[in-house]
Amino acid sequence: MFEQVSEDISRQHRIRIEEAKLIINDLQISDNSKILEVGCGSGVQAALFAEKTSFIISSDINLANVKLKNVPLIKCSCEYLPFKGNTFDIVYSSCVLEHLKNRGLALREMKRVLKANGIMVCVVPTLAWKVLQMLTYYLVGLLSIIFVRNVERNYYKSHLGKSFIIPPVHGEFSGNKEECMAYMTKSWVNLLESHGFQVFKIKKLLLYAPLGRLRKKGITIIPPALKIEKITRLSSSIALFARLC
Repeated sequence: MFEQVSEDISRQHRIRIEEAKLIINDLQISDNSKILEVGCGSGVQAALFAEKTSFIISSDINLANVKLKNVPLIKCSCEYLPFKGNTFDIVYSSCVLEHLKNRGLALREMKRVLKANGIMVCVVPTLAWKVLQMLTYYLVGLLSIIFVRNVERNYYKSHLGKSFIIPPVHGEFSGNKEECMAYMTKSWVNLLESHGFQVFKIKKLLLYAPLGRLRKKGITIIPPALKIEKITRLSSSIALFARLC
């Protein structure tokens, strides 16, 4: 699909690839656009942005599994970005904010390095994603303990912890109730706007069910190609487009 990422990585992260394509279509990116990706993960989205601009920097606290050509990689925490202020036209993060203990500090850093007329795009999970996660926790996780071979059983047991009833929390939250409240769209908008951003667009992305190891093998309950979100009006994640206030 694109040269910088292997076919295996592309297959494992095809949902992220589809999401990035939808977002890139809504951004006016030129070859001179300066883009910072905060939290690059596998690097698949940075590879897509690199097809649009020659100036993109991708950062993450762990770069051990990232293999990209012609994209500078910076190892750093998103709470302390090693860049000068007023540098980037676009600051992009995907599925990062929910994993941060200090989201406010990270947002202040993104605000600092963003140009006055720049755009920040944050992809975040929705309440629909959380509901699907809890459903698949029971359908896939618990049933596998009873019916599936030992290696899968041990995997889910290690993630279940002491409780077989309460699903694990996905992000950095004290419990499932707090996480559900945080994943509401208005909660994400309030978070950004309380830290000096103005959300001017909310883009609904794809609807899919998180399946942990099965998704890494390229298996999803609702493949993104089906575009089910157009029928249900639900999506597993949204992209928040914001400017500086």
